[in-house]
Amino acid sequence: MWEDDYNLDVALSAVSAFQAIKIKEYMNENNPDKKQKLKQEINMIRFEIDALYKEGELQQSVMDKVFRLYAPLVKAYAKNLI
Repeated sequence: MWEDDYNLDVALSAVSAFQAIKIKEYMNENNPDKKQKLKQEINMIRFEIDALYKEGELQQSVMDKVFRLYAPLVKAYAKNLI
């Protein structure tokens, strides 16, 4: 039980950090087409955050995506800031 809670907490932190990165990109973008694409990505991330709070297959699927995709991207982004 505690491991699942820890994984959920880490997943929420990673996806929230990724959302912040995408919002920053959105705010700095001037191209309307790219801005629209970023807005769609941000909306999808918001859906995924909501899905993490629901138990079941959808939650597990989003957690897998976060650990496979978002966490490495956040880590690479943070590494470039240092």
